[in-house]
Amino acid sequence: MDVVVDLVVDLVVGASVIVGSLLVMLAGLGVLRFPDLFSRMHAATKATTLGLGLIGVAAALAVDDVAGRVVVAVAAVFVTAPAAAHMVARATYRPEPRRRSRG
Repeated sequence: MDVVVDLVVDLVVGASVIVGSLLVMLAGLGVLRFPDLFSRMHAATKATTLGLGLIGVAAALAVDDVAGRVVVAVAAVFVTAPAAAHMVARATYRPEPRRRSRG
């Protein structure tokens, strides 16, 4: 029974790494190929965050000692990447601030 569990864990780890790295690769390709800033940011945040999450799941399953650190790292990326993209999009969308004249 233990051999079957190890085989299933290995298959899940392998599939997660392959799908996660394909998502990260497609995100990089989207950043290079998409025409405007907003679609590039969408590719950079959505696919990369999901791909990194899948790779993190694979690392947490494959290596016993790093599960807690991987969860913290993936959680940090899940919070910071969309927030950073939102701030860049907001700064791009807003008009230039008015400068006050002196005097």
